[in-house]
Amino acid sequence: MPPQTTHRRARLLLTLGLTTLAGVGLGACFNGLEAEGLPCTSNFQCGTKLDCIDGLCGGSFACAEGGFIEPELVCDGTLDCADGRDEDFTLCYGEGESFTCASGLELPTALTCDGEAHCPDGDDEDASTCGALELNFCEDAEGSAFDYGQGPLSENNAGQMPLAAHFVQLAGDASPDVVFAARDGAYVRVIEYGQGMGQEFDLPGSSESLPYYGNKGVVDLEVVDLDIDGSLDIVAAAWASGEAIELYTYKSSEGETPAMWGEHSVDIPGTPEFVGLELGDLDGDIFPDAALVVDHVSGFAVYVGSGDNGLHDELGTYFDFSSEALTLLTGLNEIHDLALADVDGPEDGGYDDLLISGRSLDDIPRVLLLRRDLGPLSLGWETPVTIDLPAIEGHEIIAGNIGGDPNTDFALLDVAGSLRVFINDSGAFSPGELLETGGELLSGLTLADLNCDSATDLVFNIGTTAQIRALLGDGEGGGQFVSFDSFGIPGGGLDVDEFNPDDDTPDIVHLVASEQDEVFSVEVLVSSDASMP
Repeated sequence: MPPQTTHRRARLLLTLGLTTLAGVGLGACFNGLEAEGLPCTSNFQCGTKLDCIDGLCGGSFACAEGGFIEPELVCDGTLDCADGRDEDFTLCYGEGESFTCASGLELPTALTCDGEAHCPDGDDEDASTCGALELNFCEDAEGSAFDYGQGPLSENNAGQMPLAAHFVQLAGDASPDVVFAARDGAYVRVIEYGQGMGQEFDLPGSSESLPYYGNKGVVDLEVVDLDIDGSLDIVAAAWASGEAIELYTYKSSEGETPAMWGEHSVDIPGTPEFVGLELGDLDGDIFPDAALVVDHVSGFAVYVGSGDNGLHDELGTYFDFSSEALTLLTGLNEIHDLALADVDGPEDGGYDDLLISGRSLDDIPRVLLLRRDLGPLSLGWETPVTIDLPAIEGHEIIAGNIGGDPNTDFALLDVAGSLRVFINDSGAFSPGELLETGGELLSGLTLADLNCDSATDLVFNIGTTAQIRALLGDGEGGGQFVSFDSFGIPGGGLDVDEFNPDDDTPDIVHLVASEQDEVFSVEVLVSSDASMP
């Protein structure tokens, strides 16, 4: 809400005080009754019958049409005077551009799309307001409005627990495809969009037909160029309680349907529970490696699989988990999410480090940072660094260049409705402002330059308002919120990339459910003023 104490009173005095009292007679017969409700700085200005109380003669605020209201009702975001004088824009805010709510209340444009409703009906936060701001520089160097519409919708059953959806060119012509899966689902499915038509096919697992992974369900889905040939490949993790974790790799080649490339059963004593999988550079060669986090009998632990293209030719697999021992993770009793990124830059060899968000043993929200250790004989992990989290639960974590400098920062998303960026300053992380997103059931936190201004934006789902919301980054951990309507209730991971070849504005793919059946389908949001591929 607008400021309500010292700043408001000073604004009242500056705006109405001297100007208004100039029209009030201050002669020998002035008793002050005609000044009742007007701003004042001393009892002299209020005559003999009124005192200057809380900056107002008589202690009440005068509405222009007659009548008085209590001073705490002035500039509180609610129109109490019939003529709206108590919320006059200049009175409350001074100079600047304004946004007019449907109720007639005027706000500074800086308060629109900031994740908090200031208009009585919330129209300063709705999609038509936030999406219409001229903040999109992809099509017009001077800025234009975002305008997203519904693209292809695959109504095929994607399951009731959405996991992830990725844009990736996998098969057929140059049109982008989508690969997706449901959490604990029975398949990884590809939708090939050639000539605007979605042709769907499943990727085989240990079986050529359903259930592809036996009694195991898909628990993670990643896309990465495994063999460094310029085409993105697929890694799927399948697991069931009490069973070994299996990693399936699928190789894609230009114009060809992805083919099963390798199946690896990760042999960890005690058959621990799967927690998460991240891919990155953990040993310094050109091939992606795997950081597999499990809930072991001795606690949480990380297991490293070195990626090696030559292993496929020799053993029919890709990851080698035999070269590095299991590393126990101390100080956490709950893990929410993982991220791999090079926190310290090229000076440490360019290896990726592991960020884990969760809760400490004493139940405090925390991020654990594990740096790769360049030992004299082998690679490992340094002693973990703990980062306690002020006022946010990190249900999702993502790492990347958010602050505008070369350093790697990270951001946390709380499913209950908040977002926070942590800026990397020479290896130490400082929390940015806690941002309230204006909704709950948040998911799918993704980094992208959505509006082509060369700053990193944060994009995510809001389940309670059925929207995609983006924080258009300012390079300092803050920015401007914009919103786009989803055509269902979104959940799980989302991706941002170019889907429409006819414009430059990135498009969005995510998983949505209808209110009736709560079964998730794949939805693509595209710039509505561009034609479909």
